[in-house]
Amino acid sequence: MTTASPSQVRQNYHQDSEAAINRQINLEL
Repeated sequence: MTTASPSQVRQNYHQDSEAAINRQINLEL
């Protein structure tokens, strides 16, 4: 198991957050 670098963790977190935001926007439309 390799440990992800902080930049990778931030990128993955950002991608997950953006996906959640997009789903929320689609629900409101």
